[in-house]
Amino acid sequence: MTKGRQFELTLSEIDLESYIPEAQPYILQALEDPKSVGRVILIEVANTIVNRAWEDKGYNGTAAKICSQICEKEFQAEKHDVIPTYAFRNGLIHQLTLLYDDREEMRATNIDYWVSFVQFQAGLFDLVKDSTGSGLTTITNILYDCLEDLAKPPCIHNSKEAVALWTILTSIGYNLSKDSPQRMQKLMVILRESFLSQKTNTKTRDILLNIIELNAGGWKMSSALESYYFNIIAL
Repeated sequence: MTKGRQFELTLSEIDLESYIPEAQPYILQALEDPKSVGRVILIEVANTIVNRAWEDKGYNGTAAKICSQICEKEFQAEKHDVIPTYAFRNGLIHQLTLLYDDREEMRATNIDYWVSFVQFQAGLFDLVKDSTGSGLTTITNILYDCLEDLAKPPCIHNSKEAVALWTILTSIGYNLSKDSPQRMQKLMVILRESFLSQKTNTKTRDILLNIIELNAGGWKMSSALESYYFNIIAL
C-alpha cells in the first residue's frame, strides 16, 4: 500500500469528542498503532467511522482521511506477517458493501445520506492506495457501482445527485479511468443514455455533456470551461 495525498490530521479535525465515549480511545489508538488494537475492536472502529461519514455530510472527507491513515499504518505493521489480517481494511470494505446493499433504503430515508456515502467512497479511492499506487479494487468497484446509480434514473433526475456525480468525476475521473478503463466505458454508456433521454432536464444535460467531453479529452478542462460549467451548476 502506498500513501495517497499527504495530510496532517489534528485532534480538532478528527472531532473525537463527537463520537460516543466508548469509541473515542479505540479510534485514537487505531490512528496511532492499529496493531495494538484487537481485531474485533478494529472492525467496530471501522464501522463507527463509516457510519459517521454518511450520517454527517460535513465529515465524510475527514472520515476518509482517518481511514486512510489507519489503513496505511496497518499495512506497514503487517506487510511482513506470514498471514496479515488487515482487520481494519477488511472491516471497512465489509461495511461499505453492506451499506451499498442497503442504498435504496438509505436514499429513501435521506438523499443527503446517500450522497455523503458516495462522496466518502470517492475520498477513500483518492487516499487509500495499494502497492502499485492504484485504488483498492473492492473500493473502486463499489464506487463505480454508486456512480452508475447516480448516472441513471431516479438519481440523475435529482439535482443533488447529478451535481455530486459531476463533482466526483471532475475531481478523480482521470484516476478512476486509469484504474479501470472498462468500468469507465460502461459508465460513459449510461451517461450518454441519460443525456439523450427526454426526461433529463437542461441543467443535468449540461452536467452530463461536460463529463462526457472531459472523458473524451483525457479529463483535462481549461479554466474558462471549468468556470462556465461551475456557473451552470451553481444556478
